Amino acid sequence: MAQQLLSACLQKGIKEVVISPGSRSAPLALSFGSNPDIRTFTIIDERSAAFFALGRALESQNPVALICTSGTALLNYYPAICEAFYSEVPLLVLSADRPAYLIDRGDGQTIRQDQVLAQHCVHSKTLHQNVEHAIKKLASFAPHYLDMDPEQVHQKNADAIEMAIGSWKERKGPVHLNIPLEEPLYSQVSISDAELISAFQPRLAEVNSSEELKVSTEKIELWEKATSKLILVGQMNCAPQNTPAWLNRLIDDPSVIVLTETTSNLNHPDSIDSIDSVIAPVEKTQEAAAIFQDLRPEVLVTLGGHIVSKKIKKFLRDYGPVEHWHIGDSRPLDTFFCLQGHWRISPEDFVEQVYQKGLNATVAFPDSNYIGLWNSLKKNYEINRERYIEQIPYSDFVVFSSLFKAIPEGYDLHLANSSAIRYAQLFPHKYSWKTYCNRGASGIDGSTSTAVGVSYGSPNPGVLVTGDLSFFYDCNAFWNNYANENLKVILINNDGGGIFRILPGKEETPVFEKHFETPHGRTAKLLCEQYELDYKAAKTTNELSEGLKSLFEKPSQAALLEVFTPRKLNDKVLLEYFEFLNLELKFNKTLSHYE
Repeated sequence: MAQQLLSACLQKGIKEVVISPGSRSAPLALSFGSNPDIRTFTIIDERSAAFFALGRALESQNPVALICTSGTALLNYYPAICEAFYSEVPLLVLSADRPAYLIDRGDGQTIRQDQVLAQHCVHSKTLHQNVEHAIKKLASFAPHYLDMDPEQVHQKNADAIEMAIGSWKERKGPVHLNIPLEEPLYSQVSISDAELISAFQPRLAEVNSSEELKVSTEKIELWEKATSKLILVGQMNCAPQNTPAWLNRLIDDPSVIVLTETTSNLNHPDSIDSIDSVIAPVEKTQEAAAIFQDLRPEVLVTLGGHIVSKKIKKFLRDYGPVEHWHIGDSRPLDTFFCLQGHWRISPEDFVEQVYQKGLNATVAFPDSNYIGLWNSLKKNYEINRERYIEQIPYSDFVVFSSLFKAIPEGYDLHLANSSAIRYAQLFPHKYSWKTYCNRGASGIDGSTSTAVGVSYGSPNPGVLVTGDLSFFYDCNAFWNNYANENLKVILINNDGGGIFRILPGKEETPVFEKHFETPHGRTAKLLCEQYELDYKAAKTTNELSEGLKSLFEKPSQAALLEVFTPRKLNDKVLLEYFEFLNLELKFNKTLSHYE
């Protein structure tokens, strides 16, 4: 599909493309960025990128193309698109999108992109996708799409592209082509079709209407008989909850394992709060399929909102439960394609109903070692994480480990998207922290402003942990009279989008470095002077230790600690962490079940 678009653009005389880097748009950026007949510009901030493209189109009197990743990145094009529409300037917006079957399923950077710019475009279209390779993935929930002819899809897209770009002949203005793309993104093979959305609407409506206040007798019997039950807690915007009675009851049940994400604000010493550290090592074993089959739950119960961990999403999609129930007032997301029911009740009510006794009553639990299987994997990373840190050089991994130990009790913890939230999920957090992160649409474009807004009204001191792209993108967050002196910023500056280095299929090429990693060589020092933030920098382990100590010594002074890390080393250290846990899992005799 990327080559189709590139050929059409060349034929229509488009010679300049502005690229805003993102993993989802990798196939497009690689195709356009590698072609010698296309002049490319890389601008991270989509709002700025779109106005830059507008300027190029005005100066050259030729159409200019824009490429962005999925999610809110596309929405940031909108001001310039409106200007182009009313000024009749030809722009071609090529937005990468998630496959249609993942829309409204709780995946990161996934919004309803189809026709989102249509009110101010002369033409808007979501392209089709070839589903030929996706037989296993689609067979269970959209088998009618397996009959689609790949050649027919190719021709439909060719016609759609021709019509879209050809619309400039009748009326000048912006054109939007939305392009659903499936992982892996560097060796792109596409899947699904935007029309899949309509196929799921009856199913979603049925689930959403099942908002009962009482768990049925049938479901309670299923719960009682099941010997493997998984509780997965996603984002919850609430005060930190430490070992509530209902959670203790679940933890006491040997057939139940509780997985809590960093954004859940739910804490218990016997839950698993580093999900990726459990699953990633298993993925790398030769016995992965057998182990995952043992870990597969009969019943999955979700609480809260969006899930960060891609590992748990993949596991539960590949090894789906018999039943998936959602509990609580948050919108039920059929993230794993097996949602059976939604009960709009509290966790306390749910636990009382399924155990049919009060929370303090004695209960006969089923004979099961399900929690033991998960805890053996948990023990593996708890024992070996610190051993690994002792062996590795100064890097992002060391920095995140150190900063989570240094942040005092009672802070509001704000996490930017991309690297910050994903690293945060690998380390233990203090129970008194209230954790925030923009995980609804998962964009990087407003992390700092959100933290400033929360801190202005919060009685607690706050600390924002952010990467350099997120921070510089939203640096106007301090350009107001509301920035709170209690907010500290820890800026991890690895000189670009280091998160892209861990994606599968990445190749070390000039195109990758320019259009994805985007090294910039900037620091936040002058910005801190402008906004009157106390500034300190750290480039070594010792400087980091001193910087963190200094940062929290003055709780009522706005300050920023900029931590510089090695751009070309961070990804290797992170990926080797999972390899290290895999080796320890293989040779640790306490895990005899998996030897």
